[in-house]
Amino acid sequence: MPKIINREEKQNQIAFGALEVFMEKGFENSRIIDIASAVGISKGLVYQYFDSKEEILLYVMNFLWLQTEQRVQALEELLSDERDLIRSAIDEICRFFDNDLMSLKKMTIIFTEVFSLILKGKVPELGEIFNRIVDSMKGMFERIIRRGVNEGVFRSDLDISEKSMLLVASLDGVGLHCALNPSRIDMMKGIESFLEMFFQSISAEKVQGDQE
Repeated sequence: MPKIINREEKQNQIAFGALEVFMEKGFENSRIIDIASAVGISKGLVYQYFDSKEEILLYVMNFLWLQTEQRVQALEELLSDERDLIRSAIDEICRFFDNDLMSLKKMTIIFTEVFSLILKGKVPELGEIFNRIVDSMKGMFERIIRRGVNEGVFRSDLDISEKSMLLVASLDGVGLHCALNPSRIDMMKGIESFLEMFFQSISAEKVQGDQE
């Protein structure tokens, strides 16, 4: 009886094997034959699942981010405190960059080259998926902050879009410094220190205290 192949499992095997190759050789220097060799399959079999290495990278980014979105959406149903929800959402976002398959340092090495390709305009699809992830991340925070505003937890005069983008940009900055030099700053401690200041600046209680 022929063995039944799960297409998604095989795609994941190829895609995450490719990430190791990208980190070792660099994305531009990696070839499909290198990926096939790392995974232990033929070059032709790789092409049965992906048309190019660019498509492989897009698949990985989509795969990991979809999981992150689903976990955050589940948390929005479970958690009633918006501060705790923002913290938990950030934990899930950190798992996107530092997960069971790839460490933060490895992901940073790959993403640094990806950013370079985006800036050079060599792979427009990468810029599109990156922007979709940033927009999705920003949208998560907008939903949570808006909920906090509606419930009187956060100030009613907030520019929700601006504050949400500030969270996204701050996460990028802390994550990059941690990947470049882990001894300089602990990522979760750095994020928590930033959040303390962030929550203080958007808290409705602060406004009430100032008025008194």
